[in-house]
Amino acid sequence: MLGIFTRMGNNLGLADIVRIARKKQGFNQADLGEAMGRDRTWVTQLERGKRYSGKPFTIEPHMVLKLAGVLQVDPVELLVAAEIPQSEWPDMSHISSNSANVRTVDITTLSPTQAKLVEQLVKELKNGNNQHESGKHKG
Repeated sequence: MLGIFTRMGNNLGLADIVRIARKKQGFNQADLGEAMGRDRTWVTQLERGKRYSGKPFTIEPHMVLKLAGVLQVDPVELLVAAEIPQSEWPDMSHISSNSANVRTVDITTLSPTQAKLVEQLVKELKNGNNQHESGKHKG
């Protein structure tokens, strides 16, 4: 996974990250569009950061995860670059990643009671993070 965009101190927007990662993967815009189930014009608008109508380009959180997988980019980095509020991020527990921002815990060897405890703890931590994030925006 590429995690270079924020590690190097770059605060690049979604359009820049996608363009750089696409070229690094050797994709042209049509290739990326096909991999995403879209066409080249969708990628062009994504990389411009706006629609042809002039309206800002917006992308659904689940499409950001798909894009991260196709481009081998850190999904958290891409969600942040897309300016998607953390409360709207999709569940990433199924994502296998080398990213420092995404962790996977194998609970298959735990007892059912232990597994349930881990799942409850994760849920509580997510809820706490979401409440903390929403509190930042209020004050």
